[in-house]
Amino acid sequence: MYPSSIQQSSIAKSTTVAVRQVNLTPGQVFQGQVQKLFPNNVAALRIGTMTVTARLEAALTAGLSYWFEVQPDTGIPKLKVLGQWQGREASSSQQTTGLQASILQQLGLPNTKTNEQLVRHFSNMHVPFSKEMLQGASQIIEKHGLSKGNLALIQQMIERNIPLKLSLFEAFSATQTKEPLLQQMTQWLNQIKIDSPEKGKLVEALRHLTESVAVPSHTSPIARLLQSLSVEQREENRLILMNLLQKTDVVKEPALFYNQFKDAILKGNNQKIVNELWPGFANGLEQFRSTEPQAMFRLFMSQLSVTNDAKSHLQAQQLLSLVTQGVTVDGVHQKLSQLLAEPIQETEKNIIASLLDRDARENIRNGFLSLVTSIMKTVGFTHENELLKMFEAQSGKIPLQGESMKSLLLQLVQLETNQTLKQQAEAMLSRITGQQLIASEQTGPFHQLALQIPLQLGNHQTDVTIQWEGKKTKDGQIDKEHCRILFYLQLEKLHETIIDVQIQKKIVSIQIFNEHPKPKALAALQAVLKSKLTNIDYQLSSVNWVTVKETTASPIKNTYGSKVSYEGVDVRI
Repeated sequence: MYPSSIQQSSIAKSTTVAVRQVNLTPGQVFQGQVQKLFPNNVAALRIGTMTVTARLEAALTAGLSYWFEVQPDTGIPKLKVLGQWQGREASSSQQTTGLQASILQQLGLPNTKTNEQLVRHFSNMHVPFSKEMLQGASQIIEKHGLSKGNLALIQQMIERNIPLKLSLFEAFSATQTKEPLLQQMTQWLNQIKIDSPEKGKLVEALRHLTESVAVPSHTSPIARLLQSLSVEQREENRLILMNLLQKTDVVKEPALFYNQFKDAILKGNNQKIVNELWPGFANGLEQFRSTEPQAMFRLFMSQLSVTNDAKSHLQAQQLLSLVTQGVTVDGVHQKLSQLLAEPIQETEKNIIASLLDRDARENIRNGFLSLVTSIMKTVGFTHENELLKMFEAQSGKIPLQGESMKSLLLQLVQLETNQTLKQQAEAMLSRITGQQLIASEQTGPFHQLALQIPLQLGNHQTDVTIQWEGKKTKDGQIDKEHCRILFYLQLEKLHETIIDVQIQKKIVSIQIFNEHPKPKALAALQAVLKSKLTNIDYQLSSVNWVTVKETTASPIKNTYGSKVSYEGVDVRI
């Protein structure tokens, strides 16, 4: 995925650039400068900004640059000299072209314009390459064209040790797609024509999987506030709860609230909502006409079954429509968060904090890690591993309900006759495969794991990229006490957002990068976060909201060289 402007600015300010290593293998060719000579034809060579020690087949001159080919040997690399590079100032264009032609001839490759351009690019980028890599890159360029973007992708594949094959390039390239995978898949499913029972079954299963990646909603604080009011025995506490409901616009006139609630329940226009919220009372509302309003409120709130799934938001909005007009669930939640930063009674603050804390507990109970693991399997990141297990167990075909988006798309590609829809399905398959290719990378003891998963937040479909960086422990896991976690989000209201979590000795510092001003609700959420981290023996050090101002950047420019203006407010604990 190309880094966005916010992504570039955040990494530029907080990332320590890892030292790049060169792994020379037999058959590779590179251009390097002799830095220092040692006995027995051993020399220190510079490849770009890196230095390697190698054994040479011939005596060379320090300070000059040469083309080398890595020879099979044990110990330090053994190099064969292919030609001398005089440098741009000392050599003409004709001499440069002649040397490139000589290199291609010694590798047994044709002297084509594409091969010459690739040799020149790898030389300028100080990237060691082999005959097989040139052949693979040439096939890619011939099909997709010679552009800076394609050359950058080829170079990234080399640096990630991904073989330069046409199918893998297309998979790797598909990861650059900006449209969320869920949105892409939903649009495709709406266009596909069901012309056989088998196809219909596959489409229905795929549609079900796209719906399964929605993040479970938490129970609405609105319903909990009203239920608390209905069961509270002490008058002073009821006044506090009623006051909170009034401050959030849920209640307009406290003296008339219970009467208005009763009238709304018995009103004919509200029968559909009442039947959905209280199905047990659907056929017997007339019996409550003589019931005292406050007693009726208590009875109905005690029988309200509040869900903890995607219907929670809808239920809260339906309940709001009975007690007030022109108020939204999101508006009430925002006002609750804002109240924590205002001079209100301590008891009111405790009630709001407990509501938010319960939300946090429910989200933890749902298990973010288990959600990510489930989505990985749903998308098909473990597809090949599941196939391997199947063949090892000789258990036959995987049951349909256990299949992933990737396996279903593979089957649908075989059945689809519309070439346009077939190509769209193949593009989604390439996108999933590309994410599998770039998921993990290791340089020495430093390990990086990047994962992009489709996610539905309410009605908003998005892709969330999660990147872990850190050293590995003895058992091969990333050290959770010393690591860095980056979240790249596209939110419905805040849009592009990056959360940079750095952990050192269980001390957590957080930076949030966004184009918008710092939300007032952040202070309330921060108090909950501090409490939750303390419960698992971690300490919150700081939360810093960084407002990014500059938004223009070329997607393939060096991330670490980007410039950006920003302002931030540190919150120290």
